[in-house]
Amino acid sequence: MNARVLLLGISLVTGIVGSTLIRRKKTTDSKQHPFVGSWMYLRQNKKGKVYVTVTTDLQLYIQNKLQPTTVLDYSTERLALIDSMGYHIVFEKKDEHVNFYDETEDTSFPLIEC
Repeated sequence: MNARVLLLGISLVTGIVGSTLIRRKKTTDSKQHPFVGSWMYLRQNKKGKVYVTVTTDLQLYIQNKLQPTTVLDYSTERLALIDSMGYHIVFEKKDEHVNFYDETEDTSFPLIEC
């Protein structure tokens, strides 16, 4: 009987410690990836909104379509990607704002978090 109570107590403590560590890891991961999330920007010459998403594995989606890219540079202030055509796509964080630079349009857009 005592062995069962001891085993139950150990299992309970293991579960609590494990869930605490998982929560801490999720918080740490989100701090390590400042460009993970969903944003939108307004086109200057064309009317309409453009939706941009960066996943936790740094995959880029524009208008919900996966864009084949390769990570060139990644830091807490900058994420630089190159697309399949060789154009650069850059996310930069300045003063709590994120800007999106698209080399195909040679324009930088301020992003609005969704």
